[in-house]
Amino acid sequence: MLRSMYAGVSGMGAHMEKMDVVGNNISNVNTTGFKGSRATFQTMLSQTMEGGTAPQDERGGTNPRQIGLGTEIGSVDKNMEQGNLESTGKNTDLAIEGDGFFVLNDGGSNYYSRAGNTDFDEQGNLVNTSNGYKVQGWTADSQGRIDTNEDIGDISLQQSMNAEATDEIEFDGNLSSDTNQWSTSFGFTPDGADEEATIDITYEDTGEEDEEGNQIWDYSIDSVSNGEITGNHENRNGELAVEWNDDDDEYQIVPDQDFNLPEITVDDVGDELGPGHLPGHPDMSPFRTSAYQVSDEVYDSQGNKHDVTVDFERSTSNNWRYSVNINDNEILSDSGPVTFDESGNVTEGGIDTLSVDADDVSELEGVGDLNVELNFEDMTQSSGAHSAEIGNVTGYEAGDLESFNIDGSGTINGSYDNGMELSLARVATAGFDNPGGLSEEGDSLFAESNNSGSARIGEAGTGGRGEMTAGTLEMSNVDLSREFTDMITTQRGFQGNSTTITTADEILQEVVNMKR
Repeated sequence: MLRSMYAGVSGMGAHMEKMDVVGNNISNVNTTGFKGSRATFQTMLSQTMEGGTAPQDERGGTNPRQIGLGTEIGSVDKNMEQGNLESTGKNTDLAIEGDGFFVLNDGGSNYYSRAGNTDFDEQGNLVNTSNGYKVQGWTADSQGRIDTNEDIGDISLQQSMNAEATDEIEFDGNLSSDTNQWSTSFGFTPDGADEEATIDITYEDTGEEDEEGNQIWDYSIDSVSNGEITGNHENRNGELAVEWNDDDDEYQIVPDQDFNLPEITVDDVGDELGPGHLPGHPDMSPFRTSAYQVSDEVYDSQGNKHDVTVDFERSTSNNWRYSVNINDNEILSDSGPVTFDESGNVTEGGIDTLSVDADDVSELEGVGDLNVELNFEDMTQSSGAHSAEIGNVTGYEAGDLESFNIDGSGTINGSYDNGMELSLARVATAGFDNPGGLSEEGDSLFAESNNSGSARIGEAGTGGRGEMTAGTLEMSNVDLSREFTDMITTQRGFQGNSTTITTADEILQEVVNMKR
């Protein structure tokens, strides 16, 4: 009889502990990142009244006769399932979708939490707003590089960036392979005439060469002012051999070539010109102008902007020479060439170096020399319009941090008022082989235990760790309907055990009353 009373006592005690678990769950129904728990019961030692017997002869075996001595709490297990995400609109609020924990440090030890309510303190450190513990991760270098192989540490953002001089200009797009064509006009005075006539001529680079390597250009006479073309019209067209003269920095017509001029009647003077009356070809220097020009801005060591223009000119069929000007100061002249193959891809001259002595350019006085790599390797030469452009210029002026965002890997990306974007830091996450084995330390913190395994620290979205979501917080995973149900069954269990005690007491009372 006394066994039943003590069994009831153990049952009441176990249900009281379970009620404590249920009550804790309900009290934390709105706690950020809270993980609910459950209590499970197990039997206590049983008293054996008679052992079991094996079958023998014609008799069957018997089972042991045992009376249990009550119940006790077997375990309190954490429910580590994902909680729902709540949108907050605050970009420093973080949540992990999947497994993993934020790593926090109190100045001596690391703790782990699912609560991502963070912000920057007055020293610029990212901290948990509930307890002030510093969020751990990796801080980028001045170039935005993040090495996750380094040890984790406090996270602070680079509030400003220094100016950086341009050290590379990348070109892309197309330089047209279509025949080059130029138009010009020049005047002459016919023999015995006082009035000047003007002839308009179009030259076209055929892309071919003669046996001596000179370019072959076609010419055609388009019109004549103060007169009209008469006579043999077939002589309006012809070919010329043209060569590049490095000394004079211009194209020149190879000497001793016939220039077939058609007969021209000049109305105003009544004179007639026949073939050979033209006093030589016009000056070819007008064709020295750029075939195509691109422009952009470069930065010096103090972040000052300077205009840069690059003039491309086709020297032979697959070769382009170029000149570079900074603030209208010629820095490179007739450099190159950039050579293209039959498929229009760069084969030679794809990389060049532009070195600018700051003392030679008045606008660069007081700053460092410029050493810029010119990269033409992504350019092409094919038929169609020119589309060449400066695709990318390194360097920038100084800037201050305007805003930042956090992506799924936990990387904090900053935007500066100079238009630059830079990776600033990455928030670390930790995974465990048995997250349910972590020890709760209060303040929504967990610590490693003997059964949790060691923390596997890395970036979010890798190694089984969930991805990070900014502007949200993970809600408690407590299910109120289940907790209320557990509360009812716990109350009924407690009532049943208390009834066991009162019933056993009444029976004992009857036994005592028997002697009266």
